[in-house]
Amino acid sequence: MLPLPAGYTSSTAMDANSSGVIVGAVHTSGFVFDGGEPAIWVPDGSGGYTVHIPQQFATQPSSLGELGINGGMATAINEAGVVVGWSRYQGFQGGPSTVFSIDQAPINLGELGFEATVEDINNNNVAVGGNYIFDLNTNTATHIGVPDDVGTVGFTHVLGYAINDSEQVVGAANRAKSGNAQW
Repeated sequence: MLPLPAGYTSSTAMDANSSGVIVGAVHTSGFVFDGGEPAIWVPDGSGGYTVHIPQQFATQPSSLGELGINGGMATAINEAGVVVGWSRYQGFQGGPSTVFSIDQAPINLGELGFEATVEDINNNNVAVGGNYIFDLNTNTATHIGVPDDVGTVGFTHVLGYAINDSEQVVGAANRAKSGNAQW
C-alpha cells in the first residue's frame, strides 16, 4: 500500500520506473480522477515510500481567460525521472499538459506547443498524447498523422496513448464511416 499524505483518503498509481518511483494522484475525498492532486511516491530506502505533491500552478491561461488550477494527475514517468501529466482548471475536467517535479516549478507544455493531453513519455523525453508527439528536448510538436485507409475503412484522426524509445506510438484511430465513435 502506498502512503497517503495527511488529510488524503484515496489514491491511484498510473506509472512507475525501474527506480521504483511511482506517479499518479491522491484525493482528500471522492474519486481521484475527478478532483485529485498529482502525486509522486519515492522509495524511502526502508521498503516504504515517501509521497510528494509536486509544485502546481496557481493559474494558467485558457480559451476562457486566466483560470485557477485545482489539482490534476501525474500520468507517466521515464527512467530519468521526468514526470508528465496534466493540471486541472478550476471547475473543469481538463487543463494543460504539465511536467511535474518534486523540487522545481511545473512546466505548461501547451505554452511550448503541445496542445494535447499527455499520456506517456519515453526515455528520450518524447511524450505522446492526442494527435501529437512532443520532444521535450527541443520543444517540438509533431502531428502523428492519420493512418492510410485499410480496404474500404478510412480514418479521421488518431489519439496516441503510449510511445516506445524508437518513437513508435500505440494509438487509436477513429473510423470515418461510422454513425458512432468506433476506434
